[in-house]
Amino acid sequence: MENGPKDSKKSLSDLDNSDDSALPPFWKAGVLKRLEKAGLRFKKGYGQHFLTDPKILRGIVNDAQLSEEDYVLEVGTGPGTLTHFLCQRAGRVLTIEIDQRLFQFAFEELSSYSNLERECFDALKGKNALSNELLERIEGWDQVPGCKNLKVVANLPYNVATPLLIELFRRVEALGQATVLVQKELAERMTSPLGAKAYGPPTVLLSYWCEGKITRDVSPRSFVPPPKVNSSVLNLVRKSSPLGESSDYDSFAGWVRLLFSQRRKQVGGILSKILGPVLAQKALKLILKAHLQKDDLELLFGEPGGVGSFDSTDRKKIEDSHFELESNSAEDLEILLKKTASLRPESLSPVDFFNLASEFGDPESKSRTP
Repeated sequence: MENGPKDSKKSLSDLDNSDDSALPPFWKAGVLKRLEKAGLRFKKGYGQHFLTDPKILRGIVNDAQLSEEDYVLEVGTGPGTLTHFLCQRAGRVLTIEIDQRLFQFAFEELSSYSNLERECFDALKGKNALSNELLERIEGWDQVPGCKNLKVVANLPYNVATPLLIELFRRVEALGQATVLVQKELAERMTSPLGAKAYGPPTVLLSYWCEGKITRDVSPRSFVPPPKVNSSVLNLVRKSSPLGESSDYDSFAGWVRLLFSQRRKQVGGILSKILGPVLAQKALKLILKAHLQKDDLELLFGEPGGVGSFDSTDRKKIEDSHFELESNSAEDLEILLKKTASLRPESLSPVDFFNLASEFGDPESKSRTP
């Protein structure tokens, strides 16, 4: 298998150590002139902002740590600028493009690569599910000679990034890593720690499957046309053990979306409305118990969603009393349960949401676990 274009005289490692003039006649003025000549216009509905900065393109490939043992899925071929670098480093690249015009343009631009597979269809079915075409197309990735790892590397539009990444990690168990370019705000929301301002549904939902970090920020000047916001490269790695089974995810996601849809309300009131007062009290104990076991009550009751930091006096009461969590008459337990009830949803950890799902099932269901 050939891993580079037939007419290329430089490997990607050579290009990494050279100036931009050593690149093939592919970038900026070249590719834009060919797009214009082909009569192609940017489609706002598809979120088309093409990455043309070779330094950033090389950086994304390096962040993904690609090798000839990697089978790479790229969602959104665009004019093929990122695809070019992927083909020079990965064993096989499957690139998907929804826009028939760009698909044909990139087909001609990248025709010299023998390790490239191209398809034209929508990667998503509706807003929150992978298309059958995509699932069927990547099913046999491990049959490609030499390929041992499945990775996603792509420049993703803001409006599809979250559902696409969640569903890829959920439905494609072999997917070990995704390195994607997204809006900086979204990257921060996907990697935010508990208690931070950006912490919310994207953080919690993705944490079910993977851990993430931002590897670099990208200026609007690196795109054509330039977006109005900054972007970041996000690296997501599948956890060795997810929070739960795939079959439990829908209930988990249901609790995340329901509670965060009322993020200005107190957790106790939301739970009471959903479960009734008796089961709501049980749910509050469940949240409190998990944090007592982890010894992180300061995190549970800290800002921004808490009612004040968990002080040393409160901790001493717990240590001195050694109360049983199941004892409803314990004064210290009542103090902590009132604090727990006063929390906002953004104070709950992914484990808290998972415990609610495990104990009470889908929040939209009328029947509850007794």
